[in-house]
This record gives sequence, C-alpha cells and structure tokens, in this order.
Amino acid sequence: MSGAAGDWETYWQGRRDNATGALTGIEHDQELARFWAGRLEPLPRSLALLDLACGAGTVLKQASALGFTTLTGADVSGSALETLRQTMPEIATCLASVADLPFEDAQFDLVTSQFGLEYAGADPACQEAARLLRPGGQLIAVIHMHAGAIHAEVSQRAAFCQAVQASGFIEETTRLFRAVYSGDMQATQAAMKAVAGPRDRLIRLKQPGHATLADHLLEGAARLWQRRAHYALEDVTGWLESMQAELKAFESRMVSMMQASQTEQQMSALAALLSQAGLEAVQFDRLSLGGRPAAWTLSAHQPA
Repeated sequence: MSGAAGDWETYWQGRRDNATGALTGIEHDQELARFWAGRLEPLPRSLALLDLACGAGTVLKQASALGFTTLTGADVSGSALETLRQTMPEIATCLASVADLPFEDAQFDLVTSQFGLEYAGADPACQEAARLLRPGGQLIAVIHMHAGAIHAEVSQRAAFCQAVQASGFIEETTRLFRAVYSGDMQATQAAMKAVAGPRDRLIRLKQPGHATLADHLLEGAARLWQRRAHYALEDVTGWLESMQAELKAFESRMVSMMQASQTEQQMSALAALLSQAGLEAVQFDRLSLGGRPAAWTLSAHQPA
C-alpha cells in the first residue's frame, strides 16, 4: 500500500493503538450527532444503508442505535474497518476505494458519508453513490467546508503537528537512548545536553487542560527513560519511530482535510453532477457547529 491509501492506513493504525486520545481527529460532535438523528429518525429501519469512507463508523453507530440493521461500511483502510468491527462486529464491511467498490447497481436504499466523499474524490464518489441507490433511495452526506470552522481548526492542528516534528525531540531522544544503551558516557552526556532544547520546545507546545501529541511524546519518553533497564534498545527506538510515523500520518490527514474541503462553487458543481446522473431534490446547505459554519450537507433522491 502506498500514497494516500498508505497515509490513511498509518493514520488509522495510530488511532486504533493510541490510548491517550492525543491523535484523535474531528469525527465526534453533538451537533453532528443531532444532524444525523434528525435525518435518520424518520426513515424505515429496514433500509439497506451503505456508509462510504466510513472510517471507524460514526454514522453507522448512530444508525445502529436507532434500530437500523442492514448496515455496510466501506473504507480504504483495513485498520479503520478493524476498529469498526471491534465495536460493531455484526455489520458488513468492505475494504475498497470508491473506484473499486464491488457492489451491484441499485443495491442500497440509503448511502451516507460523513467527511468521506471528498477524500475519495467528490465527483466520482457522488457518481458511485448515484449508481448504488435503488429507486426511491437517497444520498445524505456531510462534507468539509473550505474556510469553515473545521477548516480553521484543522489548519491549527496541522501547524501544531509540524511544530512537534520540527522540535527535533524524537531525533535527539533517539540519539540519547542509543548513547545510553551503548554505554558510552561521553556520548550520553553530550546527548543529554542536545535533547534539552528540543524538550523545552516541546514543553512550550503543551496546552493546559488538553492531552496533546506533545504531552504524549514527553510522557512516553519519560516512562521509557525511567524503565530503560526493562527494555531493549529496539523496543525504545521502535516506539519513537512509530510516533514519528503517526505524527506524519496525522499531519497528512489534516492537510488532506484542508485540500478536500469544498467551496460553494464546488458544491454547486456537485449538485449539478448529481442532477445530471438522474437524481432529484438535490440540495446542499451550510451546517453550523459551535455557532459557526463548519461543513456542507448534501442530499439527493433517486427517482422512485
């Protein structure tokens, strides 16, 4: 696996294994939950629902809680689907990109997506959603808004992640552990001095009251240092390397969010595309979160 799909796999692997919550993205919001409840509540529970680019299943969990039973989640990341199966082992999952979905035409009554269609390529994803809908079926999606509240927050997170990486803490801490395990006292003393600056830069990035990547790195490195006699060098460097990979994957996801965010002009083009594909009642609206426009909602119906 390589490219964008590899970035998502690394991201979701980190999400699955990260117990601190420091790597969590922006999927959970009470206002988003109320939006989905309002859209799903009136629908028959017997509908066959497909959630495209489902991630860890935010929409599917809500649908299941409301009593929907014929649920399928499709995503390009095996780790995302594994995380989903751990909490919802009863649902069907499909590991595939939008371009390679194995489903028959008109197989689903409802196609949903929360912050997913735009990553897969909004145009082909919408065309595929239209293909998969049965007569009378509908599409409901939430899509990132360019210059919206989430876009601004994601930009800050990307900058924070870049600052953590630029601190040099992981590189200098790795050198310190290598010196300690080698038994070279002179190299160890030099490495301890060298790590002080990056450590201070990381401390300045900490945010009181919030568990951040800076906290996770500092606390994890401190635990490894205190218990270094119980670990092999490979264990320590392996953890540091995995953190570096997770940082890069998290930054990549934040950048992907910004790049995938849709302008009003792009949403108008998507609506036109769905109409050309034969769907009716196509509309998009702004969704506010925390009192600020943050996302687009997109809906359409396949004629009965």
